[in-house]
Amino acid sequence: MAIAHGGGFWTETKGKSIAAHQKDGHVDWDAVVAENKEAYRNGTTEKERSAQNALSDYIAGHTQIGAKSAFELELSEKFTLGGGLHYQGYFTWEKEQITDLLGGEYWYEDYATKSLAGEAGRNPIKKVGDYIRTRNGKNTHFGTLYTSLAFKNTSWNVELGASLNGSTTQRWDKYNYVDDIYSDWATGIGGAVKAGALYRIGAAQNGGKSASSLYLNGAYYSRVPYSSVFFASGNNQVSEGVKNEQNYLGEFGFRSVLSRVGVEATFYASYWKNKSIMSSPYKPLEEEAYKYMITGLDAFHFGIEVDAYYNFARWGKLAGYASVGKWEWKNDVSAKIYDNYTGQVAQEINVYSDGLPVGDAPQTQIGASLSFNPIAALGGYSSVDPHGAISYAKSGELNVQIGWNYNARYWADFEPNTRTDAQDRTEPYKLPDYHLVNLSVNYMRHFIVGNKALGVNLFFNLNNLFDEWYIERGKDGADHTIKTFTGYWGQGRNCAFGVKLTL
Repeated sequence: MAIAHGGGFWTETKGKSIAAHQKDGHVDWDAVVAENKEAYRNGTTEKERSAQNALSDYIAGHTQIGAKSAFELELSEKFTLGGGLHYQGYFTWEKEQITDLLGGEYWYEDYATKSLAGEAGRNPIKKVGDYIRTRNGKNTHFGTLYTSLAFKNTSWNVELGASLNGSTTQRWDKYNYVDDIYSDWATGIGGAVKAGALYRIGAAQNGGKSASSLYLNGAYYSRVPYSSVFFASGNNQVSEGVKNEQNYLGEFGFRSVLSRVGVEATFYASYWKNKSIMSSPYKPLEEEAYKYMITGLDAFHFGIEVDAYYNFARWGKLAGYASVGKWEWKNDVSAKIYDNYTGQVAQEINVYSDGLPVGDAPQTQIGASLSFNPIAALGGYSSVDPHGAISYAKSGELNVQIGWNYNARYWADFEPNTRTDAQDRTEPYKLPDYHLVNLSVNYMRHFIVGNKALGVNLFFNLNNLFDEWYIERGKDGADHTIKTFTGYWGQGRNCAFGVKLTL
């Protein structure tokens, strides 16, 4: 069982936001308080006399329970049958509570226009400690039944597997509903079939031992949509026409591991069908917040990944990797835009995405790392205190790693409202390529005091060693250039250090 409870500060406004009250580059809190007091003095209705801005806590939590069972049965020396049953219950809630009226007498919660139930006899006058706008949750149950059959001999490992899974979710909402706060149950059933084979090259001629192998894997998945898709409106209305996301994938690879050298190369291809994307509420400057849901997206991913390492000495290792792919959306779809308060569909638009690169992740990644132990290179050794009270490594163990990562062919994720023109097939904004170099140092030393062991670990991490300026991620804009792009800068040079004790 897992129980969680948390959240953070939030603000509510009925006009000019708190952030818009600026003086010398800082929030002018006196002006915010004065505006709330003025509204109370000059307003002629309860609604007009409401605080214009208020502080609140937006808090959420969940309770998670589960159970699982599994079995494995050896049918013969070469065949093994396995299976199991998993269950998980997930119960979530979220609510917003007023913490400070900032000089106002009360907050007027406009149930009449913001709640699907209207005022429904509720008191719209809210004080500190009262709940506003958000008070809802979901009760979800997941279940999975799976089985597998494995075959193994000196040359082959072959495995077949199948699973059946399903979920059912009910939403409750005390803001939009009064008499019956529970939705209908939204239920989905999915499953998967997968198979894989590994062949050890020359194993039959070497007593079952081989340094190299070939492998081939394939699978089909039908995944039940997330609860956010079932309840895309943000209220208790179950989304219509929700379909499972399907994924067809395969990979073929080669692996070789020798005494000092190892290499693995994998070619993969994946076709995603009927993908759904549910956004968080998005608020353009000076506009109302909204969220959107895209359904029916198809995408094709293929590429190659290579990993290799070389242990050039007992105290040093050189490793590298490369990943180059081509990921594209393969169709045009539609999107629903939802009002963030009522959850009603405000607009439905066509989204022209066919041929656009999939964003939000670099499609080319290359990296290398050098790891070494300077103490081992200099012949560090252990010793024992002549009195026998403390056993320790005279020099300890020092590990140093320098890593380099290069990211390229990285496109911004697209917003559906920027793709409503059938003639606009321009690629999303392409983020500049960038390099990152990180350094980590880890020193460990073990002591035995009496008959008790004590480990001391000192660590130091220096990230973005050369203070590279780079964009970490973001959303494409209307003209698909840096001018309308919105996103986040990556962290500059930063470090972390500390001590870990192991008893």
